[in-house]
Amino acid sequence: SDGVDFDYSNLKLDFVDIDNAKGDCLDFSFGKYEIKDGKLNNCADKAVSVGETSNLKVNKLDVLNSNIGIASKDNSRVEIKNIKMKNLGYCLSVYNKKKEFGGGLINYSNMQCDNFIEKYDIGKKSKIFENGKSVQ
Repeated sequence: SDGVDFDYSNLKLDFVDIDNAKGDCLDFSFGKYEIKDGKLNNCADKAVSVGETSNLKVNKLDVLNSNIGIASKDNSRVEIKNIKMKNLGYCLSVYNKKKEFGGGLINYSNMQCDNFIEKYDIGKKSKIFENGKSVQ
């Protein structure tokens, strides 16, 4: 039910546009990924899910109507610039899901998140940074 699921890849996406995914709009695992620009709308679970030792760089992204905007878990690292999000449960979420991995990490700059329940969901062994400074 994910919009797009990428595994074991090294990919650069110039533009991605996903609307009405029944799960995650974008799901990344075991790889290195980059998004130059994107629009994600009506993602039932996560707009972007990054897990299992993946690295993701995002240059520009617009997210509307999702449970979670960006999630990083299980030893994954996410670098985000220029993100706008609206109507979310959580803007950013970092956590450990699978016992064989550690937590997640997100470092962001220039984020706008409006109309959310909680800005951050930070689990054990996980960190969120704004411009390189911890938000905790």
